[in-house]
Amino acid sequence: MIARKFRLRILITFMVIAAFGIGKALPVYGQTNAADLISKAQTDGSVRVVVRLNVAAQPVPMLTAAAAQAQEQSIRQAQTALLGTLSGYDVNSVTTFQLFPYMTLTVDPAGLQALLSSPQVSAVSEEKQLTLFMENSIALTGANEAWKLGYDGTGQAVAIIDSGVDRNHWFLAGR
Repeated sequence: MIARKFRLRILITFMVIAAFGIGKALPVYGQTNAADLISKAQTDGSVRVVVRLNVAAQPVPMLTAAAAQAQEQSIRQAQTALLGTLSGYDVNSVTTFQLFPYMTLTVDPAGLQALLSSPQVSAVSEEKQLTLFMENSIALTGANEAWKLGYDGTGQAVAIIDSGVDRNHWFLAGR
């Protein structure tokens, strides 16, 4: 029973992550108030942000091979175009994603203003380290509500996708 409950939590968590990762109208995780973000950039001289590009995207498994390739090209073009508009600003540590219309980068206050006002961008949020606690996961995922409805994971399959570690990621520098 515990294994089934754990699998259900993993499944629910995966669905939430997938929805936030690819949802067209959903906010970037940890959506940050623009005024707070600008203040942080001015105080610190720069800020690390997650940028949601204004590009329509669907989960790759829902697309034909040709449509998936076209979507990847559209995302790549949007990333390149946005970086071109930021060329006059202090922008570094850029990470682009092949399958998702997101980027992460460190930007100065003026570059942040450009991002926030760009029609190429649908959302900007501060990139933060998130700490997950298993004792809070039931409430965070709403698993208890699923259990009340009789769902226990029976007949469900769980896939765990481990994409590995990006040893060049800024967070792992010097570690």
